Amino acid sequence: MASMDELASSLREARKIKGISQRELGARVGTPQSHISKIEAGDVDIQLSSLTEIARALDLEVELVPRRALPAVQGAIKVLTTGVANGELQNILRKLTEAERLLARLTKEYPDLPGLDDFDRTLRDAKAVKPSLLVNKDIHVALDPITRLALILDANGSPDILAKAVQVAVTRLRRFRDRHTHAAAPNSELQRPAYRLEDDD
Repeated sequence: MASMDELASSLREARKIKGISQRELGARVGTPQSHISKIEAGDVDIQLSSLTEIARALDLEVELVPRRALPAVQGAIKVLTTGVANGELQNILRKLTEAERLLARLTKEYPDLPGLDDFDRTLRDAKAVKPSLLVNKDIHVALDPITRLALILDANGSPDILAKAVQVAVTRLRRFRDRHTHAAAPNSELQRPAYRLEDDD
């Protein structure tokens, strides 16, 4: 069974995914924003009736699940909310790790090759993007030039050809990074009034 802290964290994450403030959620369920804040911080022992109301306001349902079925349910929820099954996510992480190894090899064999710093920076930025179905599709597109870069390196391509391949890889990674890091910031986070004193994130 989830702890109160885990439950509070899940409610907070669900609210943020919906893109609504604590104040708006409180208005939907008839609860002050300050109490919603305490619930999300795990500072109050939430009643079942309140939990049910808040969950439904967030398009969630409170349901008892047999313990042995919990892993399957959690896996299904992960795919539904992120669009990425565990196997797919592991495949993405494996490709990113291979890209890091390729970068280390390029740095060792061609330390003066142009674009390696940009390659390092954009690769780290790509790893920081939260996976989703759209991101999953895009990351494969972004990593395709890195696969070609590895083939060129294995074939002992000239530094000029390698530098061009690095630039293509950096461009794809930068496009991926820009598309998903900028899209991740909701407008409400960017347009908060300066006079707001309450914690209403």
